Amino acid sequence: MLYLSGIALFVASCEIINPAEQIPANIYIPSLQLQTQSFQGSASHNITEVWVYANGKMMGAYDLPAFVPLLAEGTSNIRLLAGIKNNGVSATRIVYPFYSGYSRDLELAPGSTDTLFPEFTYSNGLDFWIEAFEDPGIKFVAAGNSDTTIKLTQEPGFIYEGSGSGIISLTPDITYAQIQTEESLQLPAGNQIFAEFDYRCNNSFAVGVKAYRGNEISAAPAVIMNPTDTETGIPEWNKIYVELSYIVGSFPGSDHYELYFEVNLDGGNSEALVQLDNIKIVYFQ
Repeated sequence: MLYLSGIALFVASCEIINPAEQIPANIYIPSLQLQTQSFQGSASHNITEVWVYANGKMMGAYDLPAFVPLLAEGTSNIRLLAGIKNNGVSATRIVYPFYSGYSRDLELAPGSTDTLFPEFTYSNGLDFWIEAFEDPGIKFVAAGNSDTTIKLTQEPGFIYEGSGSGIISLTPDITYAQIQTEESLQLPAGNQIFAEFDYRCNNSFAVGVKAYRGNEISAAPAVIMNPTDTETGIPEWNKIYVELSYIVGSFPGSDHYELYFEVNLDGGNSEALVQLDNIKIVYFQ
């Protein structure tokens, strides 16, 4: 009798030490979309992950497609924020500050799986400067020391979307290009500012900001873009979010700013092709 009592006590103790694991409810997010209004430009995006909150508590950041286990049940508020690679760098993943969150109430149950197809939008109160290459006039001009400029192409094989894209071409005789916004941009130093654009290239290029104050011009690159060649050697289109906040903030009191793209013919290349589309500069008003 004492022996059986000892066994019962041992089993009960094990259950206390190793309680039954709670079965999670699951959320599956196979894909998502960005919805834009006409003044916000293209709906192209490169949201690579979702940051998941359940009832206000951070559950983690998940790469897409995302399968998210949640130790919750009953009516729960699920909030998703759009995550990006800041400046295209995997190690600097952030919530993009200009996309609004997606929220939905779900009835969660252990072992269940809810599938979501979230749609994100831009937040209210944003300013947009956009060059979508849909009109004959281009909002970029060549810098004084540039060998060439950006041109509008309407060749189907060179267009990302819409009716046109921008293209910069270099050859052994034309080895350097720098283009900059023709318009003098009034950017808010101290605010978050991003440039977004779609691109395809077989040559590296730089993206940066010029700050003008009186007769002084200061230029600083924000990021160097690498060729988008695939394993087949054929470049593919990519989308990047480039943070300009730190550069603009480094030159407070400037009269105005300009966004620039700079291309030097890479060693080993006999020609360079940089294609651009849906260039946006976005910031809060």
